[in-house]
Amino acid sequence: MPPSTLLLSLSLAFFQPPLRMEPPRLALFFDAKRQSLDTLSGLPGAAFWNALPSQRAEACWLAPQGNRALLVNDSKLWAAHNLPAGVAWTEESAIARPRLAAWSGDGEVLYLLANDGLALEIYRIAEGRLQRKGRFENQILSGVRSLAVNRDGAEALASVELDGRKEIWRLSGEGAFSRLAEGGHSLPVFSAATGAFYWVQWPQAKLQSWRSGEGMTPDGQDLPEPLAATAPSAAPPLLFTAGNWLFALAPGSASLYSRHLPQSRWADVLEADFPVEESAPTLDGDRLFLIRRIEGRAPALLLLEAKEIPTIYMVPSWSEGAAQ
Repeated sequence: MPPSTLLLSLSLAFFQPPLRMEPPRLALFFDAKRQSLDTLSGLPGAAFWNALPSQRAEACWLAPQGNRALLVNDSKLWAAHNLPAGVAWTEESAIARPRLAAWSGDGEVLYLLANDGLALEIYRIAEGRLQRKGRFENQILSGVRSLAVNRDGAEALASVELDGRKEIWRLSGEGAFSRLAEGGHSLPVFSAATGAFYWVQWPQAKLQSWRSGEGMTPDGQDLPEPLAATAPSAAPPLLFTAGNWLFALAPGSASLYSRHLPQSRWADVLEADFPVEESAPTLDGDRLFLIRRIEGRAPALLLLEAKEIPTIYMVPSWSEGAAQ
């Protein structure tokens, strides 16, 4: 081999174009004020925000594990099924824009409330598309304010306000509707660890749970005294789940009360560095991001790890792109 050819071969072998290294994506967030779907990339302690390219969103609903999303853009409905590794949006032109939506815990079933508020549509993922499995009409649906769907999409609990009444209703994937509880309440949540739904009866300050086939907890269970003491003047506490833990937080507070499920005893209080306004899932079911939105800046962010002993710490972040 001539020396010049050998040198050229060596050059091609050792001087390949640099690989493009993409940082891991930790979570997706819908920012209603800016009407955009954002991603948090990097690692805890070295993360940054940036808007997903061309993902303006008038409304958005994310699956609990962050792997699927449904968004409205220019009054059209779009779905993505391989988030956050690859962002490939498919227009769901056959589905009308919903008023409210919620994914099942496994991200395979989607509950949609029609804009007129009188119909519930249930979709299942099949061959990468949403395929409708049922449509059910009921007057009670016009009062639904939130939905929590169980792991496999067989049922959901709805927070309902209608004609001055506040109630919790069970919505079956087969179209059956039944009232579970009356009176003020927090928004219900579902725990994959126990297969049960949880909400707070308010202002009685009682934690209620319901599991299919077992019914509700008789008389409920007491909340920690500092949370119970805020009733009835304050709004009901926020509930969220991660791993085997249930967390309760008074609105505008930085104190999180934790409870290892299915135990009935409340554990130690976790103190955040700022009042928490909302939570968002990560790709790990044992972790949650706790968020405080800040006008004109990247949101303040905490990472809650719900391991054997829950811990909470700051996640320094800097903005990039539209999240400035």
